Amino acid sequence: AMLMIPIVLVLLPLPKARAETKAKERLSPALAQIFSRRPWVPLVVVLFVLSALLAGVPKLKVESDVTRYFREDSPVVEALRVVDGTFGGSQELSVVVDTGRRDGLKDPEVLRFMDRLQRFLEERPEVGATSSLADLVKESYFTLRGDDPAFYTIPETSRAVAQVLLLYEMGGGEVTGSMATRDFRMGRISARVRSVGLAGYDDLIRTVSEFVEREKPEKIVDWYVTGSPSLYIQLSKKLIASQLMSLGTSFGAVGAIVSVLMLSLGAGLLSLIPLLVAVAGNFGVMGFVGAYLDMATVMIASLTVGIGVDYAVHFLSRYRNERQAGLDHASALRETFRTSGRAIVINALTLALGFLVMLFSRFGALNTFGWLMALTMVMSMLGALLVLPAVLAFVPKKAYFPWPALSAWRARLARAFDPKKGGEK
Repeated sequence: AMLMIPIVLVLLPLPKARAETKAKERLSPALAQIFSRRPWVPLVVVLFVLSALLAGVPKLKVESDVTRYFREDSPVVEALRVVDGTFGGSQELSVVVDTGRRDGLKDPEVLRFMDRLQRFLEERPEVGATSSLADLVKESYFTLRGDDPAFYTIPETSRAVAQVLLLYEMGGGEVTGSMATRDFRMGRISARVRSVGLAGYDDLIRTVSEFVEREKPEKIVDWYVTGSPSLYIQLSKKLIASQLMSLGTSFGAVGAIVSVLMLSLGAGLLSLIPLLVAVAGNFGVMGFVGAYLDMATVMIASLTVGIGVDYAVHFLSRYRNERQAGLDHASALRETFRTSGRAIVINALTLALGFLVMLFSRFGALNTFGWLMALTMVMSMLGALLVLPAVLAFVPKKAYFPWPALSAWRARLARAFDPKKGGEK
């Protein structure tokens, strides 16, 4: 933009002057009249609409399950349905218990607890098959006792458990690895879990945690839940934290940069107003339409701040220049709408159409990202063209005019680097 466009403009012939249509001639004065005489009207309308949109924010849900990025007719989703229905679940949840001592897992009390936890898990509709060392011990004991159903249980003593495991290993079986550590200090109860979304995973892990805390014997000194459902929950917490951090950082950085470049703290703060409107409206719309806050949409707010600030800076910079040239509020608004206002509309609509191309993608995350970015571009534009002019009617000039001392310093610096006036004092 800074290099190629000037070169192209120099090479191209000057365009012919065209008379503006009557609609264009009337639009800028009409808008300027509304925002100068009744600035509270657009403010009230915008605040009413924004309040309605903010009602959707509590409905916003966080989701970190990447399988939801695919459409329902996607081969990935169809394969997951087959795995969920045929093999008991496409996700794996594990509960790891630590006895704190060697051969602690061979204690019948510990094995019975693991068996009870498996039965508890299998009662859940989202859980398919479960497995642990307790299963292996029961099946081996059952086989050693001549397939007598009365012995499909955990042996009464640790010594009997150790003998069962020894005979199993002598027969070529592998005990340690996926079920237990080599010293039998720690063991794992694994469960196949169907895809039920973040809320379902969270409820399952919470219920399992309550059961373990209530039922575990004192011989288990530590335990934890792991697996893909637990990973999704931890990732969702990171998403929320990163969203808040990125928003705070981007708002602060943008406000500071605009304040420095425009030599006015008030100008920096005013430039954030359209961004607040766009970001708040974006979250509200996401809540109402059921769009999730996930790894794709979490970037939208920060991108909105980075891209949408252009509209506010364009409008505010032009308006301030007109005011510095001696125009009153209404006249400055008229000129700003006529020049920068038109450019802002073209810029925003062009970006919105560019993001809408993502609607043709078969990847669901890109679909959502595309139309949400297009929506926020339009809302950023409306914030700059509707909210900012109304707010400027209530703000004194000195709030957004350059600081006199810094303005004089910048003028001296510009003269010092001016090749025509470089030697003048």
